[in-house]
Amino acid sequence: MKFIKKSLLSAVILSTCSVSFAETRGFMSFDLGFGDSDFDNDIVFDIGGGIQFNEHVEFELAYNRYGDIAPFGISVTSISYGLNLGGKVSENTRLYGIIGAERLEADDTVDLGIFSISVDESATEAYFGVGANFTQSENVDLRTRFISHDSGEFWSLTGGFVVYF
Repeated sequence: MKFIKKSLLSAVILSTCSVSFAETRGFMSFDLGFGDSDFDNDIVFDIGGGIQFNEHVEFELAYNRYGDIAPFGISVTSISYGLNLGGKVSENTRLYGIIGAERLEADDTVDLGIFSISVDESATEAYFGVGANFTQSENVDLRTRFISHDSGEFWSLTGGFVVYF
């Protein structure tokens, strides 16, 4: 009986995977924009990639450079991963929500005149946001995004492009 249940479960999983993987494609992305925190603001950028499972679901992984936005000009970066969930509202426009987590890193030396302090901190935080992709060709989209990081203490507004392959 266990063999039959496992076989049926395997058949369902394989048939589901074959349908969902039919639309799967990888992508690379680059975004540039503006970030703002309680302390400062700066130019931000990210470079990443991921997998688009279908027109509704994407998994993203990115390296993010938030600039010197913390107190005393401390450099802040992160590695982020998340889900991009949405759908097309017209032939060339896709709206989506973003939810994920990122490992924030603050690593710098703060010079206070008489002495300096070495900062090496990290934390894992959730992020969420909204965005829109505008199709330029079969494999290229322009996009804009608004993302709230670190429990709302920092936000970024970026524009960029995605290349699908």
